[in-house]
Amino acid sequence: MRNVDKADNISGMTGMTDPELVRAFQQRDQEVIARVDARYGDYLLAVCMNVLGSREDSEECRNDAYMRAWNSIPPDEPDNLKAYLAALARAAAIDRYRHDRRQKRGGTEKAVSFDELEGIVAESGEVTDEVEASELAAALNRFLSGIGTREQICFVRRYYFSESVAQIVEKTGFSKSTVYELLAGIRVKLQAALKKEGFL
Repeated sequence: MRNVDKADNISGMTGMTDPELVRAFQQRDQEVIARVDARYGDYLLAVCMNVLGSREDSEECRNDAYMRAWNSIPPDEPDNLKAYLAALARAAAIDRYRHDRRQKRGGTEKAVSFDELEGIVAESGEVTDEVEASELAAALNRFLSGIGTREQICFVRRYYFSESVAQIVEKTGFSKSTVYELLAGIRVKLQAALKKEGFL
């Protein structure tokens, strides 16, 4: 697979629907990566940038997400291609971040956000297969659907997009103390929910 070049001048790249793009992956259409990049490339770059901060590293992780999608569709058949690709991009960025962190032994706001949840999720034990990963993802979705809107916003911004507390305050208008309280409450509730679901 080649790196995607935004300068590629291929007409009609964004004209396909998501189901058509998924079908193109399944049919091993060599142009599907360029088509996906034309539609979601900027969004996926932003997802990676929120984790890494470096544009160059983020572009590499975005391309890694395309490769992961190429290798996983089929057998996967995502209902929401944008969310599926975002999850792949974020996973690639977190892998890169953790690798770089091991090399530098540095601490940042992003390290804090990852560590906040890792302490809880790690207690559930190593996820050993796709079924367990899917069950944990479903449990997290159930948890999110059961908490308030403000908590959902803070959870997604903090633990999905790796935003700092200051960024959440700026984007939501919540006070700093409110954000800290919401995040602390979310972690307590998540731990209880995972225990109830049998993950802890």
